Amino acid sequence: MATVPCPVCISPSTDEVIRIHSLTAAAEHFIPAARSPNRNRQLMAVLRRLWSGAESVEVHRCNSCGFGFPVPYVAGDVEFYNLVSGGSPHYPSHRWEFRKTIAILEQLPNPDPIELLECGAGEGWFLEALRASRRGDRFRISALEYDRAAIAKLHERGFTARAGSLTSLDASERFDVVCMFQTLEHMDDVAGAFRALHDALRPGGHAFISVPNGPSVDQQEETVHLWDMPPNHVGRWTEAAFRIVSQSHGLELHDVEVEPLNRLAEVARLSVYQVNSRAYRASTVAHRINALAFRPLRMVLKGTMAAAEFPIIAVRVRALQGHSLWLHLQRPQFAASS
Repeated sequence: MATVPCPVCISPSTDEVIRIHSLTAAAEHFIPAARSPNRNRQLMAVLRRLWSGAESVEVHRCNSCGFGFPVPYVAGDVEFYNLVSGGSPHYPSHRWEFRKTIAILEQLPNPDPIELLECGAGEGWFLEALRASRRGDRFRISALEYDRAAIAKLHERGFTARAGSLTSLDASERFDVVCMFQTLEHMDDVAGAFRALHDALRPGGHAFISVPNGPSVDQQEETVHLWDMPPNHVGRWTEAAFRIVSQSHGLELHDVEVEPLNRLAEVARLSVYQVNSRAYRASTVAHRINALAFRPLRMVLKGTMAAAEFPIIAVRVRALQGHSLWLHLQRPQFAASS
């Protein structure tokens, strides 16, 4: 047991250490040495820098709010992500939370235009869907993103985009809507992020957030032993954690929903993760496939192996969890009286 304050509730209760990863294992998780020995060595140096020389990282869970976080509590930086993605990140073009959010945005009573900001916009798939929606012309859209290639893609699609994050916004910038999809779990300053979110919203403004669902991540690790490795994800979120952090930063939590379970899709995802997990064990077929530098061939072979795992996972895992946690928050129109 360790006594590290929870970043969400600053709980004095003892945190549970649920996992310990060596620096070598973390580097291998993101960039297998057999595939790219030079980038693997570079990543080990980056991890040592981020973790201030530590040779391992602990993953803690708060016993009060359930929030999971690493110690050292440090997120990946631009150098980390450039190494890990190899300059070619892969952004999903469709997410359940996109449709959920757009359905609400179409009903907002705000007068036009509605100023909307997406933080961590990727290549703009959500913004494209919003623009093509029934009332997409209501929105004046801005985007923040770190990846240079993604910013270039956003510009190609006609969106106003720049490098930055929620916490880098100018104090004078205000929006009617702020969206963050699968972004908050990458941020290592919960209090700073929610202060920035509150300040970025006009009174009465809305925020829409999605993160990986903490219980689903737990199930992934317990079932197939593929770890949710820091410093990529540094926040394992629960509904209880969101309720605490929203209230403490003056935001009203209107709605929380777990992604409806698509059992076939979830079993397929876990089947792929099972293959990925085995790839970290030397002398396995999955390990040799994972060492292939040619990504299209690597993905085809891993997909074939995952198909063989599908019936095994389907029988073994019964009570599956939805993969994403979605939230709708609002800054009150009037500040609460003291």
